[in-house]
Amino acid sequence: VFISFKNETHNIEVQYPTSILKAASVNGLELPYSCEAGRCGACAATCTKGEVWMQRNEVLTDADLAKGRILTCTGFPINGDILIQI
Repeated sequence: VFISFKNETHNIEVQYPTSILKAASVNGLELPYSCEAGRCGACAATCTKGEVWMQRNEVLTDADLAKGRILTCTGFPINGDILIQI
């Protein structure tokens, strides 16, 4: 997973059942978050390449999803590299 955050791109390995947010934290990358349960949207990001599956999403609308918005706290990469912008 490539994460573009604060004008830097970070490459981290993410494997289910570890979420993108948790994997980033373990690798020293402190991304914004709050509830860690897919309910608040504080961890929202935009996936510009690849695909992310979210275990739970109670905040993003269909329009948000169509624009590539994801929640890093409940998100997991699907099939290969993804690029996320925060």
